[in-house]
Amino acid sequence: MRRRTWLSAFALTALAVVAAAPQGAAVGDERERQFSYAGLTTDPRWVNDTEGLNRELLKDGVRPATMGLESPRGADSPPTVSDPTREQELAQRHGATYAAPSEQHTAPAPANRYDYITPQECRNNWRVSSRDQGWIKNHFAYCQLFVLYNKTERCFVICFTTGAFTAKVTVVGYGKREVMPGSAAHRFTDYALDMTEVRASGRFREATTMLDVQAHCQGWPNANACQMAGPNGKYTNLPTWIAQPTTSFRAYSPAQPADQAHGEQKATGVMRITYRFTVPGTVSIPDRVVGSEMGMRFDSAWYLPARQGSIFDRVTPYITFRLSDEPVKMSARHLSDAINHPEATEPKVPGKLLPGGSAENPLRRLYHDSARRTANRAEATSFCHRRWPGYPELGQDCDEFPFASTYEGAARYKYDGDRWRDHFSARPINAPDNQEAGSRLGAWYGNDRILDGDRFFVRVVN
Repeated sequence: MRRRTWLSAFALTALAVVAAAPQGAAVGDERERQFSYAGLTTDPRWVNDTEGLNRELLKDGVRPATMGLESPRGADSPPTVSDPTREQELAQRHGATYAAPSEQHTAPAPANRYDYITPQECRNNWRVSSRDQGWIKNHFAYCQLFVLYNKTERCFVICFTTGAFTAKVTVVGYGKREVMPGSAAHRFTDYALDMTEVRASGRFREATTMLDVQAHCQGWPNANACQMAGPNGKYTNLPTWIAQPTTSFRAYSPAQPADQAHGEQKATGVMRITYRFTVPGTVSIPDRVVGSEMGMRFDSAWYLPARQGSIFDRVTPYITFRLSDEPVKMSARHLSDAINHPEATEPKVPGKLLPGGSAENPLRRLYHDSARRTANRAEATSFCHRRWPGYPELGQDCDEFPFASTYEGAARYKYDGDRWRDHFSARPINAPDNQEAGSRLGAWYGNDRILDGDRFFVRVVN
């Protein structure tokens, strides 16, 4: 009686396991089958406990799906074509912003030219870097963090684990203010991939088990706008990957020399990295795993100090001015009043609304239409002369917000409708203060590659 009970339990267990087996290992199929289950996850449980994930994958009968891991993106997830408008919309949707302290932009090139992200910094900031969109620290610094995993098993009525692989993967992106080496005018972006906390057992220790890591880029305004330069990633066996857990990628965009006659030559690229494991004798489910999108913009803006460059554009930047910063304290006070209390600023107008204080209500840089910039400045100074006659003799300039170098400047009503008449703030402040703030703004435009029409906003801090 005891023996029958044991056999019944065994039979029920076997039937349950076989029912859960992948297609191809069904009841009545007497052939042995082997499977591998690759994927990636950004679940905080596993990003911070790769050892625990590896331990779970090693258990017989446990698969990623039964662990609640998100479904891996397969081969049907190519990069998406994305134009500059969509890129800025994604920035707002993701709520991605970064701060540019004005005091760091007192010269055409800041002391820390790029402020890149280190791999360890990316791992330390896992709360933002492990999001699907990754982390944009500034226009030139990007990273994403996730865990790559795979599990193999052998199935014949019951499935047994034959190997597990887990690794914390860091992908760091490097925007540029220069042309691609070896070219006359091509723009480029570099990426570095690094694996840490690598754990491999069973089939993933075999020299015949391979991992192919490659990047693919989809360009706009045409397919050639973003291309991969060789070598693109790495294809080698797992023991070599474990010994040398790094690789790199370079995306580039061909262009004519930077010149006004050619325009800004803006192009966008959306890059994704694919991870394909090959474990001999196994059926791979899926056959490859695709990482998250990485968006970038290339330009050849002749009016910037560095005439060619690339940025990570799915972010809305903001420039900060400090109330305690002596050279610009009067400008900072005016900005604070205009952003936080527009109704109290001059000129007085009912329901006064001033954009530029948030990513949801940004400013847009104005460069190409010099007549409109002049009109913005003239509108503000004309008001200052009427309201405060003789202020220039006191060593003062007319300070205005929104800035004359934006589409939202004082003369906006002449272009966008009378509803914008007097929706600006102007006041006389000490000339050196006003000019220092304006100089910093202009330097930041160049340093961070803020082009005509690009969105940004302003914050005032203590």
